[in-house]
Amino acid sequence: MNGWGGGVGNLEQAEASFEMVLSLDPDSMQARRGLIAVLFSMGLSEAMLLQGQEAERLGRPDDVETLLARANAFALSSLHAQAIPIQRRIIAIDPRNDEAYFFLTYASVASDQFEETVEIGNRFLTLFGEDEAVRFWIARAAVGLGDDSLAREHYEAVTRALMAPSTDPGRVTWVGIASLLFSGAFYDQSGEHDRAEAVWQRGVELVRLKVEVDPENNNLHMFLAGFPRIPRRARGVPSGGSTGGGYSARGRRQSLVDLESGCRTCEAGRHRPCGGGAAERPAARATCSLAADHRGALSVTGGSGRVRGLPPGV
Repeated sequence: MNGWGGGVGNLEQAEASFEMVLSLDPDSMQARRGLIAVLFSMGLSEAMLLQGQEAERLGRPDDVETLLARANAFALSSLHAQAIPIQRRIIAIDPRNDEAYFFLTYASVASDQFEETVEIGNRFLTLFGEDEAVRFWIARAAVGLGDDSLAREHYEAVTRALMAPSTDPGRVTWVGIASLLFSGAFYDQSGEHDRAEAVWQRGVELVRLKVEVDPENNNLHMFLAGFPRIPRRARGVPSGGSTGGGYSARGRRQSLVDLESGCRTCEAGRHRPCGGGAAERPAARATCSLAADHRGALSVTGGSGRVRGLPPGV
């Protein structure tokens, strides 16, 4: 599976592989967690929850692998609050379980439990080292808490390398692009309009480079549409040319508003913000992670590329 261009075919192959393992060994919680990850990428929330129920039925109550499968099913199906007590239980059993810390950071910010996000996220960084997804969630929590200084610290930590011209676009992750999108909004709302435009412009450049390689990827087009309009003077576009990352007629923040609206539609179970059918649902579901109140896809992997109960490279 690949969050940028793995395609539906890859998802179906992964689904079949995990189901085969489970047919031979229904107690394999690693395979069940892998299947939950695939179902997440396919936008199948109910199927994820069913796998979580199967994990509870077949596993042992205090088995960490069982608890991770249950917690991931809740977190990735958007029942974030129900995942939190399970993740806390895992940490009580295994205080150095990075996957539990990672998903607890995500689930807490997605549940608007911002103080816990900051606490758990910082503990993660202390115990396990740098992770751009964790820093992104801390930044989002800091915005929710009204702590501009903390938000700025973590947004800058995530976006610093991305702003460098030497950054290889092939190594840019979902989290990096989302960080450029939301940090730009943060700077814009703080009155730093030139800085916001520079950050958004860099995000558009990086996504467009990816579109050149994978032009049929709906994820990339939704990311591109998510960036607010950038004035011509910031883009160097001649008069009459296209002015924005998404739609030229939109105002500075309209793309963010529209994207969040589309994500709330997805949150309700209608996975079609791209306007597509079943084949587009993985892309549609994934782009919903850009919304302030739906961050599921961003939970799949951090900047280190460490697996968190999901296949690498998602």
